[in-house]
Amino acid sequence: MRVAFAYLVDDRTWLGGKNYLASLFSAVRCAGADDIELVFVTGERTDTSLPVDFPFLEVVRTPMIDRFTPAWWWRQLQRGPSRLRADPALERLLGGLSVDVLSHSGALGSRSAIRTLGWLPDFQFLHLQQYWTPAQLRATTRTYLAATRHCDALVLSSQAALDDLRAFDSRCRAQPHVLRFVAA
Repeated sequence: MRVAFAYLVDDRTWLGGKNYLASLFSAVRCAGADDIELVFVTGERTDTSLPVDFPFLEVVRTPMIDRFTPAWWWRQLQRGPSRLRADPALERLLGGLSVDVLSHSGALGSRSAIRTLGWLPDFQFLHLQQYWTPAQLRATTRTYLAATRHCDALVLSSQAALDDLRAFDSRCRAQPHVLRFVAA
């Protein structure tokens, strides 16, 4: 099985996310899951140590991940107004890599042949709204709703996050699973 992770940020932008993925990659490796191939998709300009730290990752660098490049703009145009529900350019890239599952990333669209496993680490935006701008709250709410409605399954980092998910979206279509942080 080929599982891809679309890494859309630099390490310094979201250290918690980087550490979570590092723990997950270590756990997969330690479990001896030789039938799982990990594909790490990121931008050409993305600053990340994950490929160096985990040399078993198949690394694919693409300008479509680098914000404001022509390839990124083309990808945004292809996504159209339903931007949070489909990503045909990324789906084509992953399909060409024979990826079976896109994990810890957004949905590819309801008709995608590639399954999606969304990650909702926490619901801080609901509990600590004073630290979020109105625009950030709207964007995060839209992103989370898209995941609950258009991913095949969801990964949550704790039981508290699962409880928050149930309160957040009673119409959640995706099957939720708790995958706690792993000590590597």
